[in-house]
Amino acid sequence: MKTQITDGIIQSWSFPQENFGYTAHGLLVPPFPPSNALIIGYGQGTVAGLIKLIWGTQVEIMGVDLVKSELNGYDDFWCGDANAFVKKYCLNRYDFVVIDLYNGRLIPTFVFEEEFVKAIAKITRKLLAVNTTFYKELDFGIYGEHFIPDAVKTVNQDRVLFLSPKSIDLKV
Repeated sequence: MKTQITDGIIQSWSFPQENFGYTAHGLLVPPFPPSNALIIGYGQGTVAGLIKLIWGTQVEIMGVDLVKSELNGYDDFWCGDANAFVKKYCLNRYDFVVIDLYNGRLIPTFVFEEEFVKAIAKITRKLLAVNTTFYKELDFGIYGEHFIPDAVKTVNQDRVLFLSPKSIDLKV
């Protein structure tokens, strides 16, 4: 088993079921079977592995991370800056989008900038999940222009915020 650790924080496991139910990874699985998913902050593929384990290997997963994972839980992968990918290079829309971007305990500031949020809204078809584990008091007001709060899930000290786009694409 391979564990990805940054600044003393466990970011990902190569065996997706490791500590299932005790960390945000399990919370980042959608409550419905998506046809496709975008995971921004892919790590070693823990969330992708859980999505495929629960909803089936037919779920198409696009992974985005600064470092390419050694695991093949994704169907496609962008190795590089997530901000640039979302704003300039992403051409698809996804049933489920995960933002699990951390550098140690810090979420990159661009995640809270209007241009990024607007771009995320354009590519999110049904549901957005944001891992906010180290940001208990964070104001997600900028997301309110484009998303409706859906749910907050917590386990131990981890927290995931679920948001639905204000303009939902009901096409099948």
